[in-house]
Formats: sequence, structure tokens, C-alpha cells
Amino acid sequence: MTEMVHLRRRMLEDLLDHDKDCLLIMAQGLGLYEVLSSFVLIHAHKDTTVLVINAPKAVQQRLELDMRMQGCQVPARSINSEFTPEERSEVYRQGSCICVTSRILVVDLLDQRLLPSSVAGIVVWDAHRVGENSSEAFILRLYRIGNREGFIKGLSDSPESFGSGYFKVERVMRQLFVKSLSLWPRFKDTVESVCKANPVQVEELDQELSAGMSEVQADIIRVIDACLVEVRRSNKVDLSQLTLEKALHTSFDKDVGRQLQPVWHKVTPKTRQLLEDLKVLRKLLSYLVSHDAVDFLDILHTLRTTSRTDAGERPFWLFTQDAQRLFQHAKDRVYLVHGVGEGDNPKLTLERVLEPNPKWTLLCDVLGEIQGHREELRGQGVARAGVTVVV
Repeated sequence: MTEMVHLRRRMLEDLLDHDKDCLLIMAQGLGLYEVLSSFVLIHAHKDTTVLVINAPKAVQQRLELDMRMQGCQVPARSINSEFTPEERSEVYRQGSCICVTSRILVVDLLDQRLLPSSVAGIVVWDAHRVGENSSEAFILRLYRIGNREGFIKGLSDSPESFGSGYFKVERVMRQLFVKSLSLWPRFKDTVESVCKANPVQVEELDQELSAGMSEVQADIIRVIDACLVEVRRSNKVDLSQLTLEKALHTSFDKDVGRQLQPVWHKVTPKTRQLLEDLKVLRKLLSYLVSHDAVDFLDILHTLRTTSRTDAGERPFWLFTQDAQRLFQHAKDRVYLVHGVGEGDNPKLTLERVLEPNPKWTLLCDVLGEIQGHREELRGQGVARAGVTVVV
């Protein structure tokens, strides 16, 4: 772990060595938050204001906790929609590190509630998300117009995001107003040596879907296939290469968007709605494994009652037979209805199924195994076991 600390220190020094503005891109898992925390601790003081934008809530809470533990006079503060304009002005006046959403910061800069000249610098978390029309780009433009001396630092641990489109790195740097680029890939000599010195033991466990989840998954895939057939049939542009395999890929939406962007004016409203339906169906595939049976059925009911096209009609996929089977199989995972008796009016009884997500059973088994291993080491006199990460 000592080697990893030295590596992060070199990243921090590289970030500090560049003249004011820099974009730091590192491989995932090398400690982007640790670099951010160390950088903020160096710059954030009572009389200095450093803004952190784009940071998720978990990062904001952790940053606030770390600054309190370091004994900072004014720890990190997070500004959200619950703050009144007067309260936000007071937080800005106190200084130190301030995590704020881009939407709120745009308003405060335009209303001159926060003057760019009073900000020592801005740190952009997940800098790969900054685009030409993003709020972050507008914020940085306003900041650079009002403050020529403050620093701008962009941080990202998603190098693959810079591979999409043309000259993505150059375009992001232009929107960040930075001229220096710091790269830390895993194949860099210093990074590779640290990773080899600290090998990680990885154990991957595969959990199969339950019978009910497999039926629901098959229904969703058949509905996606039906939508693709309808897209290829109803469109005036060539989308013959849209296959089911590509539709299940995570980059499907971006690929289709790039393909249709030059001829978007030729795409019919029906085809546009079908493409939106494909996005919804792909989300359902992820919801199947991330939500329990009750929540998943509730999502389906919500889609059936609220989904409407621009013309006020219900989407095409809701009328397919596979969609009806999807709703039935999702319902069977929650409850079953039995008819008791004969005749036209049999007595109906409700049987609760509440099928659990099998991944939680596997997780409980893994946690039990970890706890048993720790107790075994403790019995052997080992005071502290190694770090175990469950993803």
C-alpha cells in the first residue's frame, strides 16, 4: 500500500506542477478521490474558496468527513436546492471547499451572488462529461471571464470515455480552458510497477437467474426484437445493421444517435418513438437484476399507465403478445391467483410468492464466509485481516 500512496503523491505533484490549469486522466481504481481530497486540503483555507462541481453526493459527504478529521477550520460544504439564496451567500462568504451543483452555480454567478474574482479555483469531477452545451462549460466560461488568475483542474478516471467521437480530449480541454494534460494509464511504467508490487486476488462469482427472472428476461428480449423489426420496416433511412445483439450493448444509443444525426430530419416520428422505447426496454433489463420482484412489477405498471407518444398514443411494444407475457411473468414473481370451486363464480385466492433476488442469497453466503474467515484468523492471534472489497 506504501507504493500506492507514493503513486498518488506523484499524481498530486504532477497536478500541482502544471501552471494553473490541467486535465488529469487516470485509469480507474488508482484513487481519483484521494487525489481530489489531497488537492483540496492544500488549497482550501478559511480565506480561500475552492469550488468542486459535478461531484456525486457520496464524494461530497466523504470529502466533508475527511476535512473534519483533518481539523479544518471550515470543512467542506455541499450546496443543493434546499439552500435559500441567503444561505448560499453565507456559505460562499465563509470560503473553504464548496461542492455545488452546476445548475445552482450558474444562477449564483449570473445573479452575482458569487463573484468569480473571489474564487481561487474550480475542480471539475468527471471532466469527461463536460460538453460544448453543458452547464459546466458555461460556468467555466463565466469564471474565466471574471477571473484570469484562478486555476481550473479537471479530473477523470474514465479514459474510455475520451475514445468516443473525434478529438474528444482536445474538445474537453477546450471547454475546460486548460492547456496541460496529465495521463496516468495502467501501462505507464510507474503505475505498472506499483500494480505488480501489490497484486490483487480477485474471486469472481456468477449467479444464475431464477426461473422467473429468466422468463421475464426472455420476454423483454423478444419485445426488443419486435421493436427492431418495426424500426427497420417503417424507416426511410437504412438501419438494416440494427441487430438484436447490438441493441443489447451499452453503447447502442450513442451508436444509433451518431448514425442518425445527419439524417435526423428524415426519421419519422414513429421511428423516433421506437428508438425511445428501445431505451426503456434496455433499462428494464438492468432493473430486472437490480430491483426486487415487487419494485420491478411496480415499474411495469407505471410504464403501462403513463407511457404515451407525442401524439398521445400508447407505445407500440405495449400491444405485443410478448409484452403481455412479460407483465404476466412479472406478476407471477410477486403473487399467484388461484380459483377455488366450480361454476361461473369460483372463489379466488391470492398466494404471495415474493420471489427474492438470488444475488442477495449469494451475497449473504459471501459475507458469512468472510466473517467466518476473520473469526478464524482472530482465533489464530491475527489482530487485523486484509481488506476485502465486495462489488
